[in-house]
Amino acid sequence: MGIVLGPKPSRARATNPAESRTRLYRFLEAALAHPGEDGIACFKRHATEASIDAALRRLDPAPDAETGAPAHARAFFAGLRTRRYAEIEADYIRLFSIGATRVPCPPYGSLYTAKDDNARLGEILAIKSAYGENGVAIAPNFDDLPDHLCVELEFLMLLSARESEAQARGESALAERLRAGQAGFLDRFALPLLSGMAAAADRAAADHPYCHLLKCAEAVASRHRETLAGAVASASRAGERM
Repeated sequence: MGIVLGPKPSRARATNPAESRTRLYRFLEAALAHPGEDGIACFKRHATEASIDAALRRLDPAPDAETGAPAHARAFFAGLRTRRYAEIEADYIRLFSIGATRVPCPPYGSLYTAKDDNARLGEILAIKSAYGENGVAIAPNFDDLPDHLCVELEFLMLLSARESEAQARGESALAERLRAGQAGFLDRFALPLLSGMAAAADRAAADHPYCHLLKCAEAVASRHRETLAGAVASASRAGERM
């Protein structure tokens, strides 16, 4: 489960916000997937919590440690440590499982962005197009919908990683295009999903570990979007000059 946290960043990149976002989105994707016993054991380790807390504090601008993403992350880790694996898995299923009779917090973006059920297919096709426009294809054997929470988090992880690599190579134009892609995806898909899920989880179980984790994810994505405030405008101006 070491892959959850990713490789240790080099000294030159340790303070790179895009590198920190990459690590955080990787963690969030793994932590919000259906829990495995080995994974939960990893998340219960204090070293895992310390690594995530450090990545959160490297975000730009730094979040409020007492009320922002770090506080919600601490509550998630603390909540896991008070429960056995079977209890955690049962909590997860009751909150997210699409196989339940009633799903308090469904993890599919189109349920939060579509105006009604008839519009869901259009939203699913739109998010597939967004992936393709940013150089990402869905594998033919992928067995879930492309608007699943973990797929959207993995996509943000990938774009953040590409941005970090572009910055390390000094490719500022590419980094700016990647930032514009992230901004558009956050606005159109990821933030409506995360804010909708966080609100739904809060209504269902306010002190649930996964409720805290969703609030942490929402805070990370919101802070991410703040850092991209000029990206869409810059990309638009560049397009107008072409």
